[in-house]
Amino acid sequence: MSKVTNKNKQQTLSKLKEFEIKFTKLKDELKQKNKQISDLEKELNEKNKQISALKNQLDDSIKTEDSELEKIKQNLLNRYNIDMTYIDNLKVIAQYRYSDNPRDEYSSYHSGELELSYDYVKDNNNVISVKYTADYNSSQSYENRFDPDVEFDSTLTVSPNIKFDYDKDVEIFYTNPKYDDEDSEDDEDGTDWCNLMNKVLEEIEGNVDNFSEIVSNLTNNGKINI
Repeated sequence: MSKVTNKNKQQTLSKLKEFEIKFTKLKDELKQKNKQISDLEKELNEKNKQISALKNQLDDSIKTEDSELEKIKQNLLNRYNIDMTYIDNLKVIAQYRYSDNPRDEYSSYHSGELELSYDYVKDNNNVISVKYTADYNSSQSYENRFDPDVEFDSTLTVSPNIKFDYDKDVEIFYTNPKYDDEDSEDDEDGTDWCNLMNKVLEEIEGNVDNFSEIVSNLTNNGKINI
């Protein structure tokens, strides 16, 4: 009987020892898991801080860009003394860049872009949307100092589809079909959807140098950068 009892005790002790080993192992694993969770929480907090910082930078960048765009828009309004009576959603984006080589008096590179768009709202709220985009670049060195390499391209879109004539980068010609010659002075106040656009086009006159001067002026000689 004593042998059986001793055997049972040994078995019990053995099981208890085995349980203690498993329990210790589980405690170690749990401790390791908790450390991993803690590390992940720290990493997550760090990522949240980085995201928050990036969001603040983005917000500041958007505010700065909006402010710069407003300056460009105001420069356009001042330059052309624009009547905003029928103009809505006026958007002006302009960029101008200039660089040269101090060691080469003939070298220069300059480029610029302009995007001008607006809605003309008149006659029972009929909306005419106008958008003009143009860009250029000019590159000069000693070799081509008398004839710099120049590229100038532009696009004009008007919607809905309206019949008009267009001398590219010079002027839009439009006659409102609602009015004939006899009653136009009485019924028409002299404003058309193309008036604003023509103020800019008539100054460009199809000349890249004129266009360059305009975008330079609108951006305060490139100081306004978006």
